[in-house]
Amino acid sequence: MYKKLIFKTDITRKFIFFSIIPSFLIVLFFMFVIVDLQENKLKETHINLLKIIDSKVNLFLDELSTIEQIIIERKGKNKYIYDDILKFKSYLSSIILLDTNGKIKNIYSSKEFKVDKKFDYTKIIDFKTFLETKKSVLGNIYVVEETNESYIPYLFEYNGTIYILNINLTYFNDYIKTLLDADNSIQVYIVDKNGTSILNSLNSDESKQKTSFYKTPTGKATLLGNEYELIKFSEKNQTQRVTFINQRETEWKIFVKDRFDKVYNLVQTILLILGSFLILLFIFIIITAKKIAKNTVDPIESLILEIQDFANETEHQDTTNTTKSQYYIFNILIDSFEKIKEDIIDKEIELANIKEHLEEKTIQLETMNQTLKIRLQSEK
Repeated sequence: MYKKLIFKTDITRKFIFFSIIPSFLIVLFFMFVIVDLQENKLKETHINLLKIIDSKVNLFLDELSTIEQIIIERKGKNKYIYDDILKFKSYLSSIILLDTNGKIKNIYSSKEFKVDKKFDYTKIIDFKTFLETKKSVLGNIYVVEETNESYIPYLFEYNGTIYILNINLTYFNDYIKTLLDADNSIQVYIVDKNGTSILNSLNSDESKQKTSFYKTPTGKATLLGNEYELIKFSEKNQTQRVTFINQRETEWKIFVKDRFDKVYNLVQTILLILGSFLILLFIFIIITAKKIAKNTVDPIESLILEIQDFANETEHQDTTNTTKSQYYIFNILIDSFEKIKEDIIDKEIELANIKEHLEEKTIQLETMNQTLKIRLQSEK
């Protein structure tokens, strides 16, 4: 009974092994596939957002170019042209007119804008190159110290006068908030060519800080990366992912980052579900394996007993002298068949001897029969 139990246990163990291991490997494979699909989905989301924002910046530049044309065409015809523009374009805080030496000629502004007359506006761009090319350009972001407000200057030149359109950063902040629709899991950055932050969707005051964006963990991670690449880096013990593009017209860079490790959270959810599934599967396989082992061993055991009875092998063997092999049932089965074979051979030999004896007796009877025939003929 003990050895029978060992045999059943061995069958159960092997059935469980060859059922659980493939199941685990299949689950592991699908988990990696799902993680890869999730990363591709994140990358696709990032790229779509980047393209939308890039398109918006280009449209904004077109709008600034239109304002430029309006000023050039109507400045001599409408003395209120600057006030009208400031009234209808709320993202413009002021329009400053400079001469070619950078001195202020005139200022048109909203009530909120306070002019710093000591500020050197020639520093917001490469002024010399600008005068040579006379090409409209977005300058570097700058801060008015009196109000601590940041602005993006758009500059163009006409007839020896340099026009500066000062743009409020709130324009981009409001647009991004509408675009993200209060989704705090995604963070958007826009920085100028010097690394100064124009926009941080979760921190509107970041542009007032003097620290370069490229000194932050996110900025450092992107220095060696490529456009449209899903870049992974660690920040605050979390794996984060960021993608960026270069804005061709402005030399800005636009970044989209996931604030939380969505892939890690997904993996946790998958492991929880699959762990529960594997536990249930393990219980089911154990129950099934025991049933299979019982249904396999019991008929074999019954067959062995019948064969042993048939072979008249009813010896009682001491368990200490029996084989230690956990496959003893098959050994007994083989021994029983061997004994049956020996019995059959013995019977065949016995039958052969009987046949030989009968043949001898037959010859003797034929001899006696011939002798009797001869005698009968002679008496006649």
